[in-house]
Amino acid sequence: MYQLSPSHVIGVEVGSESFPMSFEGIRNGQLIRYEQQPVSTWAGITYRHSFAPIGNTAFTPFAQGLIGGSQFGPLGRVAGGIQYSPSGPLTFILGIEGSTMAYTFQNAWFTSSKVGLTYGMAVKF
Repeated sequence: MYQLSPSHVIGVEVGSESFPMSFEGIRNGQLIRYEQQPVSTWAGITYRHSFAPIGNTAFTPFAQGLIGGSQFGPLGRVAGGIQYSPSGPLTFILGIEGSTMAYTFQNAWFTSSKVGLTYGMAVKF
């Protein structure tokens, strides 16, 4: 990630995770429902906005968004949470994240959405 200013960061994220996929189609004249949960590799451009620190602490709220794609189709992610930056180059991140992936089957679009906990660590240099 590249810090544009103390409040604005842009970057590239790459990950791999499973998405529940449920869709219907016609095969040999019969309606068939598919359910699967494949692991998908994804990548995208991300933007994070950091708000003012909470009081005189090392805790800073943030909001983040990503637009990208996976092997199945386009992907979007939004997250919000807290960054904890004690002294030095380390920052710890904890938040809530929502993801939506779109995919097609027999020329029809479907989506898979999920919400989860996100956490991580960053080293500034």
